[in-house]
Amino acid sequence: MLERLGIIKFDVLGISVLDIIDGTLKSSGLGWDVLPEDYADPKIFELLKSSKTAGIFQFGSQLVTDYLRHLNPDKFDDLVAVNALCRPGPLNSGMSFDYVERKGGKEWTYDHSKLESITKDTYGIIAYQEQIMEVAHEIGNFSMVESEHFMKLIAKSKGRDALKEKEDQFCQGALANGFTKQQFDTLFNKILEFGRYSFNKSHSLEYSMLGYWTAWLKLYYPLAFYASLINVESDETQSLNFVKEAMDSGVEIKPPSVESPSELTTFNGDKNIIYLGLNKVKGIGPEEIKKVLAAGDNFDMIKKIKKNVYQTLVEVGYLDSVESNRKQLLSGKELTRNTLWAWSSEPNTSDDWSEEEKMFRLRKSLPWPRSYDELPKIESETFRRPLSYLKSETVENKAILSVGWVYDHKAFSSNGTTSYVLSYEDGTSRVTLNLSAVVAGRHKEIIDKIVKGEQKNPLVFCLSPYYMNRGHIELREGKLQILWIGNIEDEMPQNILRGLRGLGGGFETLGPKEFLITNISYGTSKAGNAFSSIECINNVGQITYGAMMIRGGLLPMYGSIIRGKWNVTPKGTFWNGE
Repeated sequence: MLERLGIIKFDVLGISVLDIIDGTLKSSGLGWDVLPEDYADPKIFELLKSSKTAGIFQFGSQLVTDYLRHLNPDKFDDLVAVNALCRPGPLNSGMSFDYVERKGGKEWTYDHSKLESITKDTYGIIAYQEQIMEVAHEIGNFSMVESEHFMKLIAKSKGRDALKEKEDQFCQGALANGFTKQQFDTLFNKILEFGRYSFNKSHSLEYSMLGYWTAWLKLYYPLAFYASLINVESDETQSLNFVKEAMDSGVEIKPPSVESPSELTTFNGDKNIIYLGLNKVKGIGPEEIKKVLAAGDNFDMIKKIKKNVYQTLVEVGYLDSVESNRKQLLSGKELTRNTLWAWSSEPNTSDDWSEEEKMFRLRKSLPWPRSYDELPKIESETFRRPLSYLKSETVENKAILSVGWVYDHKAFSSNGTTSYVLSYEDGTSRVTLNLSAVVAGRHKEIIDKIVKGEQKNPLVFCLSPYYMNRGHIELREGKLQILWIGNIEDEMPQNILRGLRGLGGGFETLGPKEFLITNISYGTSKAGNAFSSIECINNVGQITYGAMMIRGGLLPMYGSIIRGKWNVTPKGTFWNGE
């Protein structure tokens, strides 16, 4: 409506990368005028190809990191193209991979000579919305206004029928410009496939500039960049990834300390050290941080801070310079300045926590990484995936095995049952695991150890990224559901192995009325009846969904074989067992 009135509409984006750049420059004593303008530094392209792209704007996801490695970019135009091509439309159409192959030397020809002037910079591929407009103008004989309208119609189109009038007009123009009907159909189909998710070049270019600048700062001012990145990032898993990459790059990371208290993460370039700020400590809010900073190194004031905050400070090592024995600092309220060993000539002989216990407690509250390589192999390694796999653009609707550590938990009680949310990591990422009361009941011994804080060793989980919800599947970002838990040495139950194999084969051995459960969630109806939402597969590979009412204590499990049929009713699809 505004456009019809001749009013220009501006979309103003607030992006955190500007804060990251600003923080890096200020902490390095620099201004924005130092940022490069030539965008041709070979070292930047080597960094982008190295897979060490965490925190680099638009180039830090697993998908784009893998794409850059295959693309082998060596000029800024490649980065601009990446921003447009690493999106659903180009990926689904195959254009993204055509670009990689053609840049790599694969022979190709233009679909028509008239496309050369429009697509020569992108190896004959229509990569941007502006190219769609130019094609419509030069080949379809649209005016520039009509070309823009056509491009917007494609982006919003719900089907080819909605574009029938424009398609006929485009076809007439293409035929008049020397295209055959077959050449036009090929071109138009490509435009349709790409256009629904297309990106404009002006955005791609601007985003690539910001991406290049962050890569430049990361390469030449790494400590300042990592510190700024960690300060701005609020997501715990992302913070963990940044800390891990900094450590892997040789930077020493230290937890907050009473010696140099700071709300924000800081660094010492001469010592190659990054000091995490109090704002990265989980469970300590802004008001508590103010009180901690106001207390300085006055232990009497620190003791008056809320008990849980004081305990967290001790567990992350904040008071190590006062007393290195963290267990002693939490031994009771009788602690005074005179009993702190750091201020006494008398040696501290009381037992402290083991290093393993210290690290376990520290990781509960700080983004402190572990290594995936620390974890042992398991018998069914074929089905194991790192948690970083879940960051890929397309996550299969299949359960996976994961090995890792539970470092925190929350319990939720209702109607006499208890479900849990577990904080979990495997050295590649941190995620939230949802544990239903039904599954928790099957693993009481392990859950009791987790609740008591005694489960220090890694566990094996069978996890599904998808949830069943009354006959529908849904993906809940950052949350996985637990189907089974075991110790490393435990033998994998046959039903779990059967379920893991299910969607990949093995279902052929099922009988005519037998179904293999390949995903399951438990719930309670509005009437208070227990039920399970399940996904299952039959002996010809057909996947079906529905609900199973739980009667007589019968609790189906992931990987179980059930016998019966589905009944479709106005209220939903329900299982009728035999």
